[in-house]
Amino acid sequence: MKQWAENGGTSADWGLTPKQFDWVVLRHGPVPAIAEFRTLFNKCKPLIDQWEAINPLEDPTRRRRWSPEDYPDTHLSSPEVRQVEEDARAAAQGNTDTSPVIVFAQEMKIWKLVRNDGSCTIRYGINGLAVTQGKINGIQFFAESAAGWVGDPTIQDSEQLGVTWAGERNVTQPAEMPEIVERVRRLSGVFSLSDAVSEGKQPLNLVFELSITNGHARTAWEFDQIYRAGQRHGLDNSVLDSAERFERIVWFPVAALTISITLPAHLRPRVVAYMSRSKPRFVQNRTLLLDPPDPNVQWEALSDGEISKKAKLERVGEPNDDEGQEWRLRVQSPALGSCWALEWQLPKTAASALVHGRIRLAQSYRSELLDHARERRESRQGNGLIREAFKRVISSMHRFRILEESENFRVHITTYDEEIRSIVVVDGAQDGLLLSCVPDPGRFSLPYGLGLSGACFKEANNAFVFDLSRREPGKPQLYLPLLQRNYEVLLAFPLLLPVDDQSGPNGDAARECLGVLNVGSGRQDTKLAKALGSSGIEEISGVCHQFVRDIKDIVTK
Repeated sequence: MKQWAENGGTSADWGLTPKQFDWVVLRHGPVPAIAEFRTLFNKCKPLIDQWEAINPLEDPTRRRRWSPEDYPDTHLSSPEVRQVEEDARAAAQGNTDTSPVIVFAQEMKIWKLVRNDGSCTIRYGINGLAVTQGKINGIQFFAESAAGWVGDPTIQDSEQLGVTWAGERNVTQPAEMPEIVERVRRLSGVFSLSDAVSEGKQPLNLVFELSITNGHARTAWEFDQIYRAGQRHGLDNSVLDSAERFERIVWFPVAALTISITLPAHLRPRVVAYMSRSKPRFVQNRTLLLDPPDPNVQWEALSDGEISKKAKLERVGEPNDDEGQEWRLRVQSPALGSCWALEWQLPKTAASALVHGRIRLAQSYRSELLDHARERRESRQGNGLIREAFKRVISSMHRFRILEESENFRVHITTYDEEIRSIVVVDGAQDGLLLSCVPDPGRFSLPYGLGLSGACFKEANNAFVFDLSRREPGKPQLYLPLLQRNYEVLLAFPLLLPVDDQSGPNGDAARECLGVLNVGSGRQDTKLAKALGSSGIEEISGVCHQFVRDIKDIVTK
């Protein structure tokens, strides 16, 4: 306070009666304490705004500011890390390089946020990656999802570290739908290091994150829709009965493994672990492999007793309905070739007798649409009444078309086929004319929840919009580009049963959905932009309601 006064500060600066103190301490809480000192706060405000605008991944306080020469062998300071270096030395004989590479890390951290819509964000951290013999020029990484879109990784401090991502896929290149689905659900590539990690150099701290759309089932019913028979098992081939797992393999020596996951507050995970029956080979052509190069590695489950000796699972903080509950698994000195996982059981949706009745009703409507679709695939007319109802939909979309020239303006009805667990085309039109036939599911279909139409059916409560001009390269999205049939704008509206206030809550809203109305244009100057306003959305929603009423009349006749 004396220093403040000597520098020209006055009591008016903080609006209090002047007092003299040797020291002043203000505890920090939800409101910054510095705000109490108005003059100082105003002078600091530009810096505060600048700080708040920084992406957490680019936080400069996370960067190491000293040279390894200043503190030699800092990375070997703990017994655990010294032990893992010895393990790495012994394991180096198993790599496939001509000259053994001794590589290890202080810790591997993985954090996953599972959102209420089934999407997730995963952040990976490899802390203290060191090499005491040989060198590493790259780090190979692989991730996949059963029916989601795995986005490209974003690297923290990539420029300062000299780390770039070289992926092996091109998700923007149009192709037929089966190829696109396989392409987006897998991510593989190498983090290239411009400055190789080698003996005597500062250990590398690499942090990156990625997002996955449609990456998780939220209920037991959704589990059955997302995962096919061959996908319902863990690495050890144990059958997953309506349960999700978040797994991480320790394929190169690390002193500690931390897996954190934030789940909706009502879910609680348990720890599962298993051990590889083969010796890990984790360096190939001076590239560190984070995962087994052979997908056919055999695994053996660890007992609960073996797990409890190594691992500790704890709840972090208090549960929050909006932000969920975080759980943290800590494994000290995990065995090389081990895999650790958090598994959580999915809830079965409780539904009233009335809701079950609505579900059966929606199934009967979808069945009628599927019968029509099967005939349309063979260039036949299909159900005449459904055909006329669809023509009325086409006519209703007339005002959103550019009539003077060909716009590639397309209208489709899609529905869900539970037998093949896919979204399929029921009928379609282009520039106001009915298609001669609709594609077979083998040529065009969408997994449950994937694609704009699949996501719209899954959520069954809102319209979904794709605008090519707002696309963010590398990030997963809902729309999947098709070969020679790309949209500039695409809208998707759910076809829902009439609202019944007595139906009560239902976690599987898609079960009461008939399908999706999809309207798109290949032109940037499309009039569909008008449909994004409240009046346009209300108008198209009204068209959807009328189509559902038409289907009801057809089924009940």
